[in-house]
Amino acid sequence: MSNKPIKDMIEAIEYFAQTQPTFPVYNVLGQEHTYGDLKADSDSLAASIDQLDLPEKSPVVVFGGQEYEMLATFVALTKSGHAYIPIDSHSALERVSAILEVAEPSLIIAISEFPIETPAAPIMSLEQVREAYAAQKAYDLQYPVKGNDNYYIIFTSGTTGKPKGVQISHDNLLSFTNWMITDKEFATPERPQMLAQPPYSFDLSVMYWAPTLALGGTLFALPSALTQDFKQLFATIFSLPIAIWTSTPSFADMAMLSEDFNAEKMPGITHFYFDGEELTVKTAQNCASVFQMRVSSMLTVQRKRRWLCQQLLLQMRCWQP
Repeated sequence: MSNKPIKDMIEAIEYFAQTQPTFPVYNVLGQEHTYGDLKADSDSLAASIDQLDLPEKSPVVVFGGQEYEMLATFVALTKSGHAYIPIDSHSALERVSAILEVAEPSLIIAISEFPIETPAAPIMSLEQVREAYAAQKAYDLQYPVKGNDNYYIIFTSGTTGKPKGVQISHDNLLSFTNWMITDKEFATPERPQMLAQPPYSFDLSVMYWAPTLALGGTLFALPSALTQDFKQLFATIFSLPIAIWTSTPSFADMAMLSEDFNAEKMPGITHFYFDGEELTVKTAQNCASVFQMRVSSMLTVQRKRRWLCQQLLLQMRCWQP
């Protein structure tokens, strides 16, 4: 059965919170959070954010790793009408400072400890975020992110100067998401079980979280600390009940160094989604060989990704606060 396009990301999440409230949306090493949890926590946090009287549609920095609180905070900000700027907790101090200087956020939500003691914007700590969850406040969606509003802002690496913010509108996000969930080459199943390894500050991340949330699936995330030990990292990944592997091609190349990266040890794998780098023929052939998958599917997706990126670039704007 083919998937239908979605009309609104928050409406899709709300739908699954009503129809499958006990189904896991986020799994971190066995610790599960359901769609019901995501709705309740994001509603309550959105209500707390509204009480701060931030400037309308002002961007908010979210600092952290792959914690569940990152996802719930993103959803809460979208509900309250604010674009979010994800910054990975392993970012260099200079990068963090440069992003703050360019973005001028109205708030910093620190899921991980924030490295700058006196930033220009106020900080909401993880403790305060969890207190907001515990309050279990209801929320009336009055002015969520819609249409051409910025949904999130991803900052470039800054290798050629200061990092630049690329604004992704809600319409941009829908265009990308609906392409992924309806294109026959992706063949994304209902309730996809997706690896969520790349940080949210990396544009590749939208390739796992957007289709998963749009189709009521589960994200299998890994703690940031785990990524520092490649042996432990891959041992953990190989034990996850994922069906869709999402990563850069080079990350898959590293996984291939392990004898456990094969269809026998990972029988649930049905799809490979690659982005962020050029997919070489060698990587595609290796994945096809060890998992008996179609090379054409991956190569076609790669070609279409280049085309879509060209279309999205026509709609993106560099962030000017």
